[in-house]
Amino acid sequence: GIDVLAAALERLPEAAHARLHVVVCGPALREDAGVAEAVGKLRRLRGVDLRLGFVPEAALDARLAKADLVVLPHREVDASGVLMKALGYDVAVVASDVPAFREVLGDSPVAQFFRAGDPDALAAALAKLALDPARVAAMGQAAAALRTGALSWSRAAEATEAVYAACQRRAPAGLAVGRA
Repeated sequence: GIDVLAAALERLPEAAHARLHVVVCGPALREDAGVAEAVGKLRRLRGVDLRLGFVPEAALDARLAKADLVVLPHREVDASGVLMKALGYDVAVVASDVPAFREVLGDSPVAQFFRAGDPDALAAALAKLALDPARVAAMGQAAAALRTGALSWSRAAEATEAVYAACQRRAPAGLAVGRA
């Protein structure tokens, strides 16, 4: 979705663009003409810092610790380590409306979803948030609530134990479920 991000940033109104400092980091997974064109567009935009290539975990942590917002413009994705790390730093999320992101974020106020692959929808979401820092701060607080609530390790443990208990109740006599 780097092409979607590049096109969205080009379409931002000046007032919104002036309030953003965008860091694009990570490897460009596909080396094709579309990615190369998007990278070229991003290089020409003011306020965009390109850090393409492998990002060590410590560097990603440092970036997320300073971030107010993370943008995930994927067209499709099965899971996102960056999303989970961003939530760990109480960072607001602008994400493509794809099943993997909806599964994690649901209708939580931590996220602003936009139609996957639609740079106009991403530009509208970014413009709205760039001009509303109070909303971005509230989204970050929602990330903290999600991280310490529904997505916490204790909730994951409770859910896992409930699955094992349900399996044990349904297991045929003599079959031990969840025991080594």
